[in-house]
Amino acid sequence: MYIQRRREKHTKKRKKYLVRKVRELVRLLAVVVVIPFDGGVNHILKKFSKISKMEQNNKMVNQEAFSRKRIKVESEQVKKLRKENREKELTQLMYFNLSGKANLVGLSTTDLNDLVCIIDKNLEEINKWIDIIAAKNNSTNSTTQMVVAAKVEASTTNENFNDEDVKVNVVNDNNTKN
Repeated sequence: MYIQRRREKHTKKRKKYLVRKVRELVRLLAVVVVIPFDGGVNHILKKFSKISKMEQNNKMVNQEAFSRKRIKVESEQVKKLRKENREKELTQLMYFNLSGKANLVGLSTTDLNDLVCIIDKNLEEINKWIDIIAAKNNSTNSTTQMVVAAKVEASTTNENFNDEDVKVNVVNDNNTKN
């Protein structure tokens, strides 16, 4: 008898706690929750039956339509993740190639074209940083900045160049400014 009363008391406490937590969630999320042992089912059914048939049909969710919507959302998320993974993979390949740990021989034209896009994107970001640094440090040596900018420009156009050509162009640019 004692054990039975203790179980009942414990069950009532758990029920009270769960109901309180559900009500907090209802308040926070602004959703309708039916608690079967709380008389909530009858209340919801009465409220639903008072709504016109047209509104009832609008508020009902067809399982098939719901599933299609979820599949569409998840498919878009998968596409996005695949694209992000592809970019990360190509960026890693680019850095490995720059460090000499990877070789680009054997890559398909699609892979190479995608790699070129990633490289161009990174070069654009580098150019932006160069502009920001140049704007912040107006008093720094302009020749150094021009050499860096010339190297980045030459590499974006995929031309073969050497440092001597760049230095000559920079010197000529400096002479024309003075």
